[in-house]
Amino acid sequence: SCLTGPFEIAIFVMIFLNMVTLAFERHNMPSIYHHMLSGMNFFFATVYALEAIVKIIGLRQYYFTVLWNLFDFILVIGSIVELAAGNLIGEDGFPFPPTMLRIVRVFRIGRVLRLIKAAKGIRKLLFALIVSLPALFNIGALLSLIVFIYAILGMGLFANTAKNGAIDEMFNFDTFLSSCLILFR
Repeated sequence: SCLTGPFEIAIFVMIFLNMVTLAFERHNMPSIYHHMLSGMNFFFATVYALEAIVKIIGLRQYYFTVLWNLFDFILVIGSIVELAAGNLIGEDGFPFPPTMLRIVRVFRIGRVLRLIKAAKGIRKLLFALIVSLPALFNIGALLSLIVFIYAILGMGLFANTAKNGAIDEMFNFDTFLSSCLILFR
């Protein structure tokens, strides 16, 4: 099959190289780096789109029966939307909400998850994490209850404390919300 061996190895190498380029992004990059990384992002999105096309041609109607292929396809669509949104913002000054672009960029991080297909150990760990999510929710609820109790207790004991040092106008025990904030601090 064309979906194993050198083809898959080449795709995994591309995913790894894409991870490396994602690690180089930072805030206030010089424009030359931004253009270079944008070009690399376009290249990787094209490679992923070509991979999806090759698999769709090879597997036909069975392509969408495999969940990993469906995940890959959603990532490809997300990458295309990200590139289109970036071009609309960059060239035409189209009033596109910046928050939407940040949400679409999450798809770029999803590409890294494609490596999980190859590593059975990571797949087992991810499955264990998914199975333990209900227990983590219970732990989170218990921690929230503890914070709630101590916030109420702090309001009762320290509500009128003088504001100096660590206790200021923002972080104090005067209100429930500010009590929770100071407990997280």
